[in-house]
Amino acid sequence: MFLPLEAALVNCEFIMALDIGFIFNNVATNLFYFCVEEIKTAKTEIFKNQNSLLQNGMMKMAEKINDFDPAEMLKSDEAVEVFLTDAFETGDAGHIASALGVVARAKGMTRIARETGLAREQLYKSLSTTGNPTLETTLAVMKAVGFAFAGKKTAA
Repeated sequence: MFLPLEAALVNCEFIMALDIGFIFNNVATNLFYFCVEEIKTAKTEIFKNQNSLLQNGMMKMAEKINDFDPAEMLKSDEAVEVFLTDAFETGDAGHIASALGVVARAKGMTRIARETGLAREQLYKSLSTTGNPTLETTLAVMKAVGFAFAGKKTAA
């Protein structure tokens, strides 16, 4: 027996198989919207069933699993170096700021705040994926964790 979502997908696959040679823009668009509606209907049915099971005590909410904190894995300078190098190679400012925050937590945010002269709250905010640390903050944190920027030629 199919679950509602599986049944919707089978219906979509069946219809797509029938129309393989005849699909033009309008037909493909209509088929796509039909499949989306089938899937939405199936999802709604699944959520209703889950809520009913939860209310009747037949199903329990999953236990929350502890979040993984990469700061716990950065125990050596070599690990920090690899971690930072990987972050800088992405070229993504949010990822780099977040990686610096992870390293700062691994080294001790209070110590980093003291050495940089910046408030811990400011560091947490700046060194997050949504943070936008200034160059001055970035350089101060890099120095406090024992690393520095290095100019490196990239392949064009």
